[in-house]
Amino acid sequence: MQIEPSQSGRKPYLDGLRGIAACMVFFDHLTLALAPAAISFERSQTHDLAELRIGTLPIAWLWNGSFAVCIFFILSGYVLSEFCARTRIGLTAQMVRRYVRLALPMLLTSTLAFALMALGLYKNLDASTLLTKSDWLAMWYRAFEPDLFGMAKESLVDAFVSGRSSYNPNLWTMQIELIGSSAVFFTFLFKSSLKRLLLAIVLLIVGARSYYSLFAIGMIYFQTEGPLMALFESGRRNKRMIQWIASALLLAGLYFGAYPNAPPDLQPAWYSFLPRTIPVTGWHMIGASLAVYAVLFSAAAQRLLGGPFGRYLGRLSFVLYLVHFPVICSVTSWCVLVLSGLSYGLDALLSSILSITATFAISTLLYRYVDVFSTRFSQQIGFWVDDRVAGIRLNRGFEKLPAGAKRPV
Repeated sequence: MQIEPSQSGRKPYLDGLRGIAACMVFFDHLTLALAPAAISFERSQTHDLAELRIGTLPIAWLWNGSFAVCIFFILSGYVLSEFCARTRIGLTAQMVRRYVRLALPMLLTSTLAFALMALGLYKNLDASTLLTKSDWLAMWYRAFEPDLFGMAKESLVDAFVSGRSSYNPNLWTMQIELIGSSAVFFTFLFKSSLKRLLLAIVLLIVGARSYYSLFAIGMIYFQTEGPLMALFESGRRNKRMIQWIASALLLAGLYFGAYPNAPPDLQPAWYSFLPRTIPVTGWHMIGASLAVYAVLFSAAAQRLLGGPFGRYLGRLSFVLYLVHFPVICSVTSWCVLVLSGLSYGLDALLSSILSITATFAISTLLYRYVDVFSTRFSQQIGFWVDDRVAGIRLNRGFEKLPAGAKRPV
């Protein structure tokens, strides 16, 4: 899922965090395909009872897609706030630019999913039935015939309207992403920072228990980060203290982010004292809120995430998020079937390695030839729309510029 940072003041460690979150979604789906009991906790889906325990480990945030999606939405709220604070293009141009930025990669990666289906290269049902025991893997690309027009309509319209897509089920987040982004754009129509902060708090309260509240959290982080940073960095002792606090918040965020959707008899002791009245997604939202806030202040996390590998993951994040689903249903499923003569554990391990290699290779190509283009094209469309809107306003007398002055873009 793509967030759109400003052209100046870019924070590379946020790119790295977004890249890590994209990998978490990928690993979540890869685990659901090959070791489903580690996430579903269904004994009928186990190949070894150890899978049930693996899913409750404190490091399970590494393959927790729900936690990762929460991180995505908070980052969108934060970085789009930064973009709105710096840009001079108007609301209409912002919304058109955002739509184009999301829709073009969605269309092109869904076209790949369509082509794989049309060529009969999905073997996910066979792999699930014969080997992996994954009901999740068996769900996709069944009971409908590939239709090019239908695929294009899903990618460009339906995914944003209904949040559903048969060709790339990952697109369910795009409806939330576009609506949440629009809420950020509308909030920044107010020039006063205090009014924007109050509106974000209202949105947080109104959208509580929904993913939309995470955009509000991102906006609140942006509005309050500067004053808090100035307050805490007044002395060396305060700087050390904030690093310790950030580290503690990050650990707490990962702890909540790993909260498993396990039945009571499999719930580990380190989560047993938490109230079960809060849904699993609620703990992931809390964890994501703490983790993102910690990264905004942690120098160590920023160095790690902002390094070369973190920036590489950040560049691939959106296309990796979009393309890994059809890769799992084709490449991964083929590997599992071809390697079926091995023990299942070795089969799953080798299939995972080959799937990760294929996904990163395809994502690298898509970044270079699709994502870079869509980013630049969306920027050009945004400026073009803003020029047209400004021209209409001038013609109707709504906006007056000094004689000889040019409208800034």
